[in-house]
Amino acid sequence: MRFILLLGGFHLMIFLHELGHYLMAKFRGVSVSEFCVGLGPKLFSFNFRETHVTMRLIPFGGYINPVGGSDVVAANQTEAKKLMRKRRWLPREVWQREHWFSTQDPWEQALVSIGGVTFNFITTFLVLLLAITIFGYRTFAERPTVDKVWADPNFVKTGLLPGDSILTVNEHEVFEWEQLRRRLNEEKGKPIAMVVERDGVKTELNFTVPVVARDRSKPLEQVDVDALRISGRAVVVERESAGIGESVVLALGRMRDIFVREIELLPQILIGKADIFDLPAPYGIIDVFHHSGSEFYEHWLLYFAVLNATIGLSNLIPLLPLDGGHLVIEVLAMCGIRMHPIVRRAYSLIGILIVFGCMAVQLYNGYMGGLF
Repeated sequence: MRFILLLGGFHLMIFLHELGHYLMAKFRGVSVSEFCVGLGPKLFSFNFRETHVTMRLIPFGGYINPVGGSDVVAANQTEAKKLMRKRRWLPREVWQREHWFSTQDPWEQALVSIGGVTFNFITTFLVLLLAITIFGYRTFAERPTVDKVWADPNFVKTGLLPGDSILTVNEHEVFEWEQLRRRLNEEKGKPIAMVVERDGVKTELNFTVPVVARDRSKPLEQVDVDALRISGRAVVVERESAGIGESVVLALGRMRDIFVREIELLPQILIGKADIFDLPAPYGIIDVFHHSGSEFYEHWLLYFAVLNATIGLSNLIPLLPLDGGHLVIEVLAMCGIRMHPIVRRAYSLIGILIVFGCMAVQLYNGYMGGLF
């Protein structure tokens, strides 16, 4: 049941992204000949008006095919004639030039390109709101507390002792093990001033810590601070319910935090200060399996929200075949600059190489993390 829920969640995320493109295309009067979710073997397909809808097994990628998407008029005319013959039951005007994507103004094409990202962001907010409404919001009864410390001559001595509650790292407050892991990763190679509470007294510890790749096959509190050679007790949290107004404010606040975190990560990854493994990749859903009961569903919703935000933001990167690459072409067209077909093909090739290179790194990191 859990596996079906997780797999269905990925399909739903892709479906919502493509639905955003589809609805915006229809809003601007563009005919859409195909709507596809996923890759690999076909699960089912059906016709909806002029659109052939297909659902495939592997929840990785998707697309819509607006009629007349080519820059070449002759190619669009050939496509329209073929579709007209295939779907004779539809009115002929569906395939006429005024319903081609290529005949729309550049700003209208840009609206279609931005539709998927818009739906991802709306989904992020609604899922966060749903999670807060159902499960309430968390308040922390204690800070991350050290459970065990291992003696290891290959690692720096931190001075941490069992029972220490970690309060701050370089003046940044820490409430969860995940926050601690992220903060240590951001500060790697730098002197660290960690304030802990020990027997009711605040103590400052100073050290420089190596950052070790996290073993994602284990729960966060067991391994995300491997570089310190410690394990921790699960953070005790209390829950409080919120009214609709407060829930909206909390959901917007969490959404802002997600965006800020992910926007900060990208330049850090480019300069080598952070690892691409810190971005929530699809295999990161394995973390959700470490929870049971209502916590499983809460963490599933939260991960689904974060993944939607990630997909939305990454699609804004100005590379083809991402939505951001199409936006670049359409914004240039709005400024009266038409990209030459050869330049566009080169731009597309570079984008594909970079995108698939990043995917390869994600898979490699998953393999090194012991997930495959």
